[in-house]
Amino acid sequence: MSVTFALRSVVSEDEFLNVSNSNARDILAVMGIPTDDDLYGSAKAKDFEVLARRAMMRLGFDPELSARTSQNPGACLVIHCGRPEGYIRGKLLALVEICQARISDEDEIAWG
Repeated sequence: MSVTFALRSVVSEDEFLNVSNSNARDILAVMGIPTDDDLYGSAKAKDFEVLARRAMMRLGFDPELSARTSQNPGACLVIHCGRPEGYIRGKLLALVEICQARISDEDEIAWG
């Protein structure tokens, strides 16, 4: 499963970010946006940009996550692919760039 972040007013193949559910949850958490069970929402792009910039300043070291597997008894095997060092910071920067493409201060970024 994946989550796409995109401006509602801009329909362009270059103005979106697609990440896995677990990475989206981590990105939103670093930004201070609660995710609970739902990974969809929207915000004014100018406010979202501020949150992303602040998260980049607070983030500090963005470590690599190693690939691993997990399995509960009687359940399917889940493979966690990991991510490279600096991944979250890079995605936050991409979100800032997407928000900067907004047409007006009322434009929204949506994810889901």
